[in-house]
Amino acid sequence: MKKHSSLGGRILSAMMAVTIAAGMFATGVVSAAGGYWNETDEGWRYLESNGRPVVNRFANIDGHWYSFDQDGIMQTGWYNLPDSDIWYYFQKDGSAVIENWACVNGLWYYFDAAGYMVTGWQKIDETWYYFYDNGALKTGWLYRDGKWYYLTADGVMKRGWLLDNGKWYYLLLDGSMATDCTLAIGDVEYSFDINGVWWVSGEATEEEIEEITPDVPENSTDIDEEESDPEPTESFSQLSCRLMAEAVAAACEKRPVPETAVTSGYLQSTLVLDRSLIDEFSGLMNEDGSMLYLVLKAKDGCLNDLLIQLNVARRMLVNELDGTASKVWSQGGYIALMVLDDRCKQRDDELQIAASAFDDACQEMMGTADDSNTTSETETDQTEDSQAAE
Repeated sequence: MKKHSSLGGRILSAMMAVTIAAGMFATGVVSAAGGYWNETDEGWRYLESNGRPVVNRFANIDGHWYSFDQDGIMQTGWYNLPDSDIWYYFQKDGSAVIENWACVNGLWYYFDAAGYMVTGWQKIDETWYYFYDNGALKTGWLYRDGKWYYLTADGVMKRGWLLDNGKWYYLLLDGSMATDCTLAIGDVEYSFDINGVWWVSGEATEEEIEEITPDVPENSTDIDEEESDPEPTESFSQLSCRLMAEAVAAACEKRPVPETAVTSGYLQSTLVLDRSLIDEFSGLMNEDGSMLYLVLKAKDGCLNDLLIQLNVARRMLVNELDGTASKVWSQGGYIALMVLDDRCKQRDDELQIAASAFDDACQEMMGTADDSNTTSETETDQTEDSQAAE
């Protein structure tokens, strides 16, 4: 398996830029630049420039994340974020594995851009893998949702021909095994039984069987190149977020439409949102990592709780000195957040433009929303934000 590059510099700039202000995880974060390491009989400590040890928190030191217990001792190994299913792994040198592979007790795991251990299907560097619920990489045959898949010894989802225990199988573009069907692969038709095994009619001669036997199956596929993986359908949150950004950019000529997407790790670490409340989300951020637009769909019954969390979080993102203003509102079961800076001189008008774009997208995709299903900030709250920003 091709392992990925080292941890250096891989933490998202967005997460790094704002976690100090917003608070990372439930235990807090500190930027520990300018301090020094100190080895004790109990283990390693990190002392800040004022001589105080980093205690009971995460710390970013020279571009890496570390965890320290209540006695200030650097931690290694697994760490479970309290009251969650989020797991991190800190290596022997204490640094967290971020957007990289880790081999622990002979098993391979992958940790995303926020340092979370991943599970289930994951697309990593354009390759699909499957991870057990405990995070370990799966190899061999996998049965999920009524379909069979095959993961190679490196965990890579197999496509095309597969020879296993003397039997031929064919894995489709989505990785699922062809069963009980006949496929035209190249210029030849192949039939597969209910177990996915390629079979030949008893009327065929040995010469005919030899002629159609796939003899070069490794890493091959005879599926037409035009039949590539289908592009994922743009979700409502992605569509409405883009429409908001485009609408504001049109009204505020100095504010381009950002292209950098907000990640799940950014949501958790920057906005301190409870991901268990979120069904889907989409966001766009500025080049400097500051968040500009966000659309969330709350899980059933969680809309008000998520709205309260987002109202609290967005105040952490608004900096009066930078002249920023923000607005949170909801429509049709979705919640939207937008932050404007001093490049947009008519912020009140531009915030309203984004709100209108969001509402229009809701009405177009879900029908006219019931007024009782719409919640927004009070005009007084928003006016105070704008006045404070100016």
